[in-house]
Amino acid sequence: MATIVFVHAHPDDEAILTAGTMKALVLAGHRVVLMLATDGAAGLTSSALSPGLGDQRLREADAAAAALGVSDRLWLGYGDSGLDGNASIDPSSQTLCSVDVSVAAERLATALREHHADIVVGYDRNGGYGHPDHKRVHQIVHTAADLANIPTVFEATLSREVIIRTIAPIAALGALLNISAITNISHGFSTLSEISHRVDVSLFLDSKRAAMQAHASQTVGGGVPRTLQVFLGLPKWLFTRLLGTEFYIQTRGDHHENAIARLAQTSVLK
Repeated sequence: MATIVFVHAHPDDEAILTAGTMKALVLAGHRVVLMLATDGAAGLTSSALSPGLGDQRLREADAAAAALGVSDRLWLGYGDSGLDGNASIDPSSQTLCSVDVSVAAERLATALREHHADIVVGYDRNGGYGHPDHKRVHQIVHTAADLANIPTVFEATLSREVIIRTIAPIAALGALLNISAITNISHGFSTLSEISHRVDVSLFLDSKRAAMQAHASQTVGGGVPRTLQVFLGLPKWLFTRLLGTEFYIQTRGDHHENAIARLAQTSVLK
């Protein structure tokens, strides 16, 4: 049995990017730990939910983790840096982007040691779609992996080509499905040539959907349909096509003899 620590920037990132993999690992007998770098307090939501949003989002993450069978849900202790990296919801706390990478990395490395992590999962070098906290997670995870001597490191990502190929046939439905929210992510993440592992999570989409639904605060507010809301509103065939494969770049360790590599893989080219 391996211990795999997934490090995500905000509550709900884990549900969208890696929930299927997390569920598959749990069912395979591994221990899965979710580490959230921030509380997500700077996220958009309805005015009714804005007060105490950070605490609310951490509670939602607990519910999402329970839906996936995750054994531990941790918080690195930092505030949400916001879309421009300069948010400060609570003057008494540090945001992820305001703290030195080495300090945050040592804090994460301590948690990795305490939980005897065999694998740590962060983000690609683009930070996915480019949020400052996602870019910082990329830096922190790699630095912490060095400090804690973690043997196997993965980066969660998406395939640009798959995103573009999937949304192109339904571009005419953009107004109905708010495709612009999906199109925005087609300029970041990674190319298929960079991706090392493509985990088939099609059998675990009910659990993935349940994890996404747990983050209810992120389906309202903001003036336009939210990305999570859009995903949850997709017809089943499109939800499966867009979210039925989870993508990773392995940057350290044996590419075949590890818990994620042993999960069912797909070519995603069918």
